[in-house]
Amino acid sequence: MKITLQGYEPREWTSEETGKPVRGTTIHYTHRSMSVTGEAAAKKFFSERTKLPELYPGKAYILEFDGDGRLVEFILADSRGAK
Repeated sequence: MKITLQGYEPREWTSEETGKPVRGTTIHYTHRSMSVTGEAAAKKFFSERTKLPELYPGKAYILEFDGDGRLVEFILADSRGAK
């Protein structure tokens, strides 16, 4: 889906389940939705193991997940010719 990146934040905490540190980035974005007038807002956490593109708030990106919710593609929309 096409999203507009609104912002991002580095995140770090200790897992209550494992006691190990968890590090990564949460992105905040908007996207079109059939049930929303305007755009819907959402956020998604990516662990530090995930290769993220350069993040530019205000820019459009393509964000795709597979049927199991795993990231397939996260790229600047301009790099794929999306309109």
